Amino acid sequence: MLFTNISFAQQSSVLSVKTKIDTTILVALYNVSVFYPELEGTHVTISYSRIKTTLNCRPSIFSVLFQKKSNRLYKIRINSSKSRNGIVYDSIPMDAKNGLWAHELAHISDYKTAGIGGIIKRLFWYTSKTKKEAFEKSIDLQTIKHGAGFSLLKWSQWVLEHSKAPDWYKEYKKRYYLEPFEIKDRL
Repeated sequence: MLFTNISFAQQSSVLSVKTKIDTTILVALYNVSVFYPELEGTHVTISYSRIKTTLNCRPSIFSVLFQKKSNRLYKIRINSSKSRNGIVYDSIPMDAKNGLWAHELAHISDYKTAGIGGIIKRLFWYTSKTKKEAFEKSIDLQTIKHGAGFSLLKWSQWVLEHSKAPDWYKEYKKRYYLEPFEIKDRL
């Protein structure tokens, strides 16, 4: 289905794909990469894994410790569980996927500017509900500042208004991420 070391012509990230992934992932990344020109040449590995959210992103610990910021490797994981109670990636419409991927690329953009201390600080933010909330909302704001606010709005609207996600998941999204009315206010 897909190959390793895919690069977008005149676009951003070089992708090293560990496993076969759906073409819609590349389409979404292509669609939103234009908002992140600073990520050109960034190395990203995409893989499937059993995680609690739809997607998550983090720098490789090895690359943070032993490589220059410009040579870091970033990992984006897609939840592989079809039976979990959150949102199954395959059920997301394409315009909402664009917003989801734009948010993850904003994480990479943020991580690229952080030194080792900043990366460690961000790790600890995830242990505090208040700091995690502030951090994730700041990433949503970065997504908007990069010009991908309308895509982020589509993602947020779909999750909260159209998805079949359980109420607890929607409440989680409302707490930690910007809601549609908050995104609209900033567009």
